[in-house]
Amino acid sequence: MINIIIKLFYIITLFFLVSCGFVLQTTSINDDYINQQGINIEFNDPNSTLSTEINRTIEYYSLRRSNESDALTLRIIEDTVIENIFSLSVQNVPIEYEINYKASYQIFLGEHQLMEPQEIILSRVYTFELNNLLGKQREARQIERELAVDISNQIFRHF
Repeated sequence: MINIIIKLFYIITLFFLVSCGFVLQTTSINDDYINQQGINIEFNDPNSTLSTEINRTIEYYSLRRSNESDALTLRIIEDTVIENIFSLSVQNVPIEYEINYKASYQIFLGEHQLMEPQEIILSRVYTFELNNLLGKQREARQIERELAVDISNQIFRHF
């Protein structure tokens, strides 16, 4: 009797886990289609961290670039990084900062808009120490890069 209850418990638990809708998100790029059509990237700031990460993604997947009018076009509309004070100490000194990375983009196939403008906002908080100023600045730039990688991966999930 106890074995039946345990098996029933496992079956119900398995049913709930399967039906909860949890899906692992991976970067799966349909590189065959992109290499047939080619991809064109239009940046609002070609020197931003996001543009660097998008170019790295294109190189990593060996995607073919194209300037033809019938190619897929990824247009980066906005790409901004904002750093705000997140919390203060009792002496009114910042002890935590929040980095917000905001990007918006559109995807076109030739002249046809495939996707309405999409916006991604990611943020991360890091601690600030006045005694370790250079290290914390380096940490802030690393966090900015990691957020740009995450945004690039989210953008390329649409391909």
